[in-house]
Amino acid sequence: MGDPIWRRNQTRNRLRAQIQKKRESLADQFDFKIYIAFVFKDKKKKSALFEVAEVVPVMTNNYEDHILKGVQASSYSLQSSMELLQKDVVQLHAPRYQSMRRDVIGCTQEMDFILWPRNDIEKIVCLLFSRWKGAENEPFRPVQAKFEFHHGDYEKQLLHAVGRRDKAGMVMNNPTQSVFLFMDRQLLQRALNSFFEADMEAVFTVEDSPKKDISPPKVKRQKLDKPQGKMDCIDLTTEEPACSSSSAKSTNSSKSVEPKAKVKTPGSEEQDGGKLSLISWNVDGLDTVNLGERARGLCSYLALYTPDVVFLQELIEPYVQYLKKRAVSYTIIEGGEVGYFTGLMLKKSRVKLLNSDIISYPTTQMMRNLLVAQVTFRDQELCVMTSHFESCKGQAEERMKQLSVVLKRMREAPTNVTVLFGGDTNLRDAEVTKVGGLPGGVCDVWEQLGKQEHCRYTWDTKANSNKSVPYVSRCRFDRVYLRPAKEGPGSRMTPDHMALVGLEKLDCGRYTSDHWGIYCSFIL
Repeated sequence: MGDPIWRRNQTRNRLRAQIQKKRESLADQFDFKIYIAFVFKDKKKKSALFEVAEVVPVMTNNYEDHILKGVQASSYSLQSSMELLQKDVVQLHAPRYQSMRRDVIGCTQEMDFILWPRNDIEKIVCLLFSRWKGAENEPFRPVQAKFEFHHGDYEKQLLHAVGRRDKAGMVMNNPTQSVFLFMDRQLLQRALNSFFEADMEAVFTVEDSPKKDISPPKVKRQKLDKPQGKMDCIDLTTEEPACSSSSAKSTNSSKSVEPKAKVKTPGSEEQDGGKLSLISWNVDGLDTVNLGERARGLCSYLALYTPDVVFLQELIEPYVQYLKKRAVSYTIIEGGEVGYFTGLMLKKSRVKLLNSDIISYPTTQMMRNLLVAQVTFRDQELCVMTSHFESCKGQAEERMKQLSVVLKRMREAPTNVTVLFGGDTNLRDAEVTKVGGLPGGVCDVWEQLGKQEHCRYTWDTKANSNKSVPYVSRCRFDRVYLRPAKEGPGSRMTPDHMALVGLEKLDCGRYTSDHWGIYCSFIL
């Protein structure tokens, strides 16, 4: 009875039995706090910090060996628990509010989204704090474990997660730790508001401030704006003073057939009134680097082309509010309220909105949907639709489901209605073939116009430097489909012209988006 080795073995057996019976982890004896810090590449910019709303500890499948090494007189010390944490005993989850299946290694079968760092983020650091449960008067103490993930590591884990069909979670690893991050849409909204909106509002507040900066870009804009004066809002059917950028001013045009700026003369509206024009563009609102100037760049293109219909993807709420303030000559319809979403812009003087609807994709994991609007243009009824299909190569099955939804709605539209769809489809040609190709009566506008090489690639990392990637990718992700009406005047609608827009750098040295926009015109 007095043998210390026997007593120690008894202690271990008792502990093992308790663990097996209750399925408790060491982590259940602690309260945790997790803060996620985003460190910017710009060293002058302060890091952003978030507190994870709720933390649920789950043991790994190697818990017994590590726990038993920490036994000291049948109890645990804070020091030993910290040592165990450093040895990857605990995996910490920021869970969804919906039900989540957990097993001994803390995996989950589904998630709402992946939080992806911005382009200007150098690294993500997770800061972990703990205290014994019931010790509310004690402060949370830092756990000496390092959770640090650089952009390249994060991208590798993303590709790994996307390629796994059995698990849809995002895992961030270093040699000694594993952290699984799962956040619900409410938390996403708070994160986006804190992470993006403050920066966006600061940018736009500076730009809209009566006190003009005297830096060279501002002087250049002031000189251009002088005849117009200060404006609170801008009618994009006229020349746009506050949305000028190098895109509108440059004479160094590439071979992409950029149209000349339209000079409003009496009768010019009637002269091109027989044509319908549109722009489709993924504006990359989640990348907030130079977002204020890039948003002005978009406005410059809208002023230059004056499209009747605009399809936008990857909008965020501050970007939409900026457009509502600036583009007063357009009706703006949002395809969502949370995170990032799509949008439609309709020129008020030419296009009348009848109604709009949002069609959910039932199996999307990226909050994607189809935004539909019924409109009239020159007394002809049109159905205009935009969407942002599921991203990444591994999501081909979901992307094809979403394409099928779009094509079904186009095919089943009333015979007197012309249907136009445009957006960031992320499609590969083989995926269109797998769903049976485009149905009769529906055409791919780029193909219909002869597959012109100058407007083939809308995602082109060889030419567009907004995204720093270690590879060259040239894809026709953004597409426009047309189904003319089967009867009435709309049956004569045919594609007339296509060009890429956004090919020139802004004063900030970046492009309006990491995607090129598509400009199309149609003859009625």
